Amino acid sequence: MSYTEKHENISKEDWLNRLEGLHLQRADMNKLIMNYLVTEGFKEAAEKFQQESGVCPSMELDSLDDRIRIRDAIQSGRIQEATALVNQLHPELLDNDRYLYFHLQQLHLIELIRNGRRSRKGFNILPKNSYLKLENQIQRC
Repeated sequence: MSYTEKHENISKEDWLNRLEGLHLQRADMNKLIMNYLVTEGFKEAAEKFQQESGVCPSMELDSLDDRIRIRDAIQSGRIQEATALVNQLHPELLDNDRYLYFHLQQLHLIELIRNGRRSRKGFNILPKNSYLKLENQIQRC
């Protein structure tokens, strides 16, 4: 069942009317802002916001450095480095979350193809034209 099947479609005016009738407490809004800053890895902004608002983050801000290093490694295509960091910081995570591990392996394969490296182990099972199709799909992204 899709999202639209679960929820009724409402117009923009109805949505704005509902929002006008909703009163949010300042403390709730501050918690929401802190959650966003922590989730997105804005450590300095979260520290400053904590000082100004008095809202405590849901996790230690020092641990954000590790999350930021992992995110930066993934975004710059260093998937093996990111996987090693995850294993170092949370050894059980990839064992317990096979879906996450699969996606990291998938990203690693994409990076291998982007860089033109094809290992004889495991990747030569595809016909040569399949590599070209994969590279073309990746370049379109």
